[in-house]
Amino acid sequence: MNTRKIRKHKENLIKLLILIGFFTSLFSDNPITNVFFVFFLGIVLVYGVYDKIRYRQGKYPNEIRYPTQNDTYYKVTSLTLGTIVILGAVIWLVLTTELIFIPYIGLVMGGLVLANGILDFSNGKLKIENKHLDLLCDDKPIEIEEIESIYLLPNQLIVLGVNGKKITQTGLKLDEKWAVKIEEFLKQNTDNQKYEIRNHF
Repeated sequence: MNTRKIRKHKENLIKLLILIGFFTSLFSDNPITNVFFVFFLGIVLVYGVYDKIRYRQGKYPNEIRYPTQNDTYYKVTSLTLGTIVILGAVIWLVLTTELIFIPYIGLVMGGLVLANGILDFSNGKLKIENKHLDLLCDDKPIEIEEIESIYLLPNQLIVLGVNGKKITQTGLKLDEKWAVKIEEFLKQNTDNQKYEIRNHF
């Protein structure tokens, strides 16, 4: 099983567990199910912060991230939800006289959501691994040697390969600066480049 399949299985498993935990906690007063949901949600949020910090530190040299049309929505959503959760937890702490842990958990979770929003980076991704180019979309990676040309457009990135193979990443928000960065990344990370890069800017 290649790394892409392993990654996809992990992501799907985490999402499934969070979904199950969320709906279970909605209809249950059992504290165990609520802890289950908070635990897995916390793991995802911590990993999100960890992943963004590592990318900003240059720990993923074989990957480049660039703007999409939904970046602002994701960032604003995280910042808004994080702020609401933190304010709600603070109000709870001020008004309550009992020693309970829920508002403290809310502060931590809200802080993690807020941190994800502050550190949020562009959601368009391109990765080169094991002599394959992966746009991290629904299409399978393509071998570098099979690539004939790559088109850089304002709203999409298109990879054309032999035998009519085509991989498209849509919903992007590229400008000339980002197109140059992607082009330089491709040239630096592919040996003996034989394909053509068509920059439409």
